[in-house]
Amino acid sequence: MKSILTSAFLLILSISIIYAAPEKQQPPKEAIEVCVGLDVESICFMETPMGTLEGKCTNTPDKKYFVCMPENGPDNNRPEKK
Repeated sequence: MKSILTSAFLLILSISIIYAAPEKQQPPKEAIEVCVGLDVESICFMETPMGTLEGKCTNTPDKKYFVCMPENGPDNNRPEKK
């Protein structure tokens, strides 16, 4: 259980850093590749150094990438814009 939480934390941290970084950077290629050919909200599984992580395929906030986003990814913690 601890390794799953560590994996999730590391993936969320890396995705958060990517969103905060200059636009030249992109999500991890594994997060992009697992969603190729899948529909929005499709369940996806991504292998990380700490094990398998489950998420859903979705667009990044800037709509540049279609990636596997963990259930508790950075976008799920943002308040909705009105």
